[in-house]
Amino acid sequence: MPPVNEAAYRELAAVGNNLNQLTRWSHVNDQLHPALLAAVEAVGNAALVVRGLEPIDDQELADVEAGTDPEDDGDYLLDSPAP
Repeated sequence: MPPVNEAAYRELAAVGNNLNQLTRWSHVNDQLHPALLAAVEAVGNAALVVRGLEPIDDQELADVEAGTDPEDDGDYLLDSPAP
């Protein structure tokens, strides 16, 4: 993994904090906050960037969620780089 750059680390910490706040709101209100899924996507993309990988764009995410990702061979865990 490339050295963590300060800006990417700060971004990951910020979106992680937002995710925690949205999760807390969801628990208190017994429903998912409308921005929660976008925050989860932002945390995932920030983590990819910190590792030096390309973030997932909205179309790729929609394809995966719909099960129509043309690059999905069903072995997505095996395709991931080792930590």
